[in-house]
Amino acid sequence: MQNGLRNPRGACLAVVVICVTLVSPVSALHARAATSIVFDSSSVDGFGVFSVQPDGSDLRQLTRGAGRISGEPAGSPDGSRIAFISERDSHMWTMDSDGGRQRPVALPPGKGRHPSWSPDGQRLAYTRIAGWFDQRVFTATPDGREERDIFNRQTMAIQPAWSPDGGAIAYWFSNKLLIVDLESGDTRVVVAVPAGSPTWSANSRELAYAREGGDQDIFVSDVDTRATRRLTHHPAPDGNPEWSRDGTSIAFVSTRDGLIKIYIMDSDGRNVRRLTNNGKAHETHPSWLGGGTLPVFAAGRMWLQWGLLRTLAR
Repeated sequence: MQNGLRNPRGACLAVVVICVTLVSPVSALHARAATSIVFDSSSVDGFGVFSVQPDGSDLRQLTRGAGRISGEPAGSPDGSRIAFISERDSHMWTMDSDGGRQRPVALPPGKGRHPSWSPDGQRLAYTRIAGWFDQRVFTATPDGREERDIFNRQTMAIQPAWSPDGGAIAYWFSNKLLIVDLESGDTRVVVAVPAGSPTWSANSRELAYAREGGDQDIFVSDVDTRATRRLTHHPAPDGNPEWSRDGTSIAFVSTRDGLIKIYIMDSDGRNVRRLTNNGKAHETHPSWLGGGTLPVFAAGRMWLQWGLLRTLAR
């Protein structure tokens, strides 16, 4: 299984508000956190995790280490922690939002990929790669305890994305996008055409994703009716969408300016703008950090084949 510009084969932020008065509980429930975006990018140190404001300001490198690779960041529900992938002793790590307190996620044998936080921040969903034909979706606590296989069988399910309401996980399987109900275990197909990198809308009713065929573009489908609309129409491939937690914007990856860069658009596909002007660096895996309103979260991750930079596959 591999991720490429055309094909994903081969391969959540809750603002928790405690009301201490009864004066204005509604406004408290809709309090907003500061917003930033985390992503991975090439640098003098190799590939590392960076953060930046949505207007492209305050660019910061969060992970370092010459010759080491780290990336695929996923923000925790309260915005305080980031899960990410590293070449170090453990394949999944967590760190503070400023890059401090980097800690390995202790998992059983099998490489962890595609981290996605549960809405309450108590668990991580991820792909555990035990073999070429054994890539399953698991969940565990952020320190790696209480690991659970959500399917309890050998499969080829990858790229989990936990729904904002906590009731389902979207994932890639056999070049389609499915969702599994976490209470009943029932699964169903949402996107039956080649697609990948699912990310949920704020109300858990839609999935945005990158779809193959002709020019690779970003689409949105209703998870119940499967009604679909197209958001991008550029001849360059667009991929790896990530819905903001307030539902107003979608970050995505594109080569429309030659390099692999991150762009932001309104959730209806309008007002596309490039996130950074960070030299000749290739940038992938955007994840919104903060900016949500209860009970809004988001997810959707993609694994990068580092050596080839084939990063727009879903």
